[in-house]
Amino acid sequence: LTSALHFADSGDVTFIKDRLRTLCARIPSPHSRTAAVSTSLELPEDLWLAIFTFLPAEDVGRIAQVCRRWRELANDAYLWHRLCITRWRCDRPVNGSWKLAY
Repeated sequence: LTSALHFADSGDVTFIKDRLRTLCARIPSPHSRTAAVSTSLELPEDLWLAIFTFLPAEDVGRIAQVCRRWRELANDAYLWHRLCITRWRCDRPVNGSWKLAY
């Protein structure tokens, strides 16, 4: 996350910071009765995608192997569209797929 934020512009950082602040406000105190035990932070898909757009394609391939949810996100057309524009400056998908265009 730190390396991804290093390459982000101020608008992207503000978006991510605001989303994280909202999510952290919803996390119950560890001393409350309703505190849920969780092994991972459940972030909304739009926030994961915002974070993933800063990763190189090779890392997107790696995150697709972490879990089913991340595999689905790693195949998102918007994510690959951003990767294509950033890396190749391409403006059209191949056979309707930005991932194939990459």
